[in-house]
Amino acid sequence: RVVRREVDVVLVGGVFRTTDAGFHERVRSGIRRALPLARIERLTVPPVLGAALLGLDDLGGRRPAVERRLREDFG
Repeated sequence: RVVRREVDVVLVGGVFRTTDAGFHERVRSGIRRALPLARIERLTVPPVLGAALLGLDDLGGRRPAVERRLREDFG
């Protein structure tokens, strides 16, 4: 069961750009009630960066220079 596992919960989308601390606390509290071991993070880079990094993985092998450039351009 996922309730008993450490899982990553990534908050994405425009609604999470708010600086309202109360909003973020309510969201985190709700997640913690359902998934006590969750690791909760807000996405701080555009989702396209993850897609690009997954594409690199599919090409096989490490490409540190390309990965670094992607992170610089999108991060």
